[in-house]
Amino acid sequence: ARPPLFLSGVPLHPEVLRRPRQPRHHLHLWTILPCFHERTMRVQVHLRAEKLGNVSRGRWRGKKSNPYAKVALTSESTTVASSVMDLGCTEIITNELSPSWMTIFTLEHDESKDWTPLRITIHDGIAENAFHRAKENISRNGSQPNTVLPLPSRSGREGTKMGEVDVEVGGILRMDGQETKLALNEGGSLFVHITKSQQGSDTGMFTCHIRGLDIKNIESGLLGLGAIDPYFELSKKFVDPDHGISRWHVVYRSEHILNSINPYWNPFEIDVDRLCNGDCPGK
Repeated sequence: ARPPLFLSGVPLHPEVLRRPRQPRHHLHLWTILPCFHERTMRVQVHLRAEKLGNVSRGRWRGKKSNPYAKVALTSESTTVASSVMDLGCTEIITNELSPSWMTIFTLEHDESKDWTPLRITIHDGIAENAFHRAKENISRNGSQPNTVLPLPSRSGREGTKMGEVDVEVGGILRMDGQETKLALNEGGSLFVHITKSQQGSDTGMFTCHIRGLDIKNIESGLLGLGAIDPYFELSKKFVDPDHGISRWHVVYRSEHILNSINPYWNPFEIDVDRLCNGDCPGK
C-alpha cells in the first residue's frame, strides 16, 4: 500500500490522488481604483481694511477703535458655520480705522479640491490691554509701539465685533490681482489678498538694523521744543503684470521712538518666505 501523503500537516489518502482531475476555470477579477493624490499649495493671506465702523466706547471723546483680525479655517459644508481650526490673530493697531496689518497668515490650499474656506472676523482690541502694553514698553526702553499683540480680556471675552466675512482661497487666487474687497455690515471694507507663498528657492532669515539721522521735525510745537516720534514700515511689492496691478504689503512695522530726530530702532529679522516669497532676486 502506498503510504499516505501529507500536505501542510494533513494526511492525504492515495485514493484521493487517483481521482480524475476536474477542469478548473480561472476567473481573474481586477479592481481598478482611482488614485487621488492630494495636491496642496502654500499660500499667504494679507489683510487690510478701510473706514471701519468706530465701536469704541470713547468715540464721543474722539477716540477710535483698536482693530485686529482673527482668521479661521471653516467647514467645507455650506450649512455648517462652526470653525474647525483657528489660524491666529493679527496685531492690534491702536486708534486706527483703516488698518494695514503686517501679520501674514500661511496655510495649505488643497488644489485638488480647489476649495479652502476661511472666516475672517475683526474685533476692537481690549483698550486696557493695549494701554498697559504701551505703558510697560515706555518704562522699559523709552519707546511706544503703534501695534500691540491681542491679549485676552479679564472676563475671557474678545473685543466688540467690527465685522465678519467668509471667503474662499481658490476663488481669490483666480481674481485679477488676487485680491477681493468685501463690505462689512458694521461699516467699512475688508481687503483680502492671497498669493502663492513659495515662489523661489531662497530660504533663511533676513536680519536688519536701521537708524535715522537728522529726520525732518514736523512736530516742533509752539515753542519749537517738541520732536517727532518716528517709526518705519518695511513693505514688499506685489505685481500682476497680466492685469497691470501692483500694490505694497507691510511685512514689518517698528516701534516708535519718542521725541527724537535721530532714532535708533531695535534690530529685527524676517523669514525670507514672508519677506519675498522665497524669491529675493526677483523681488
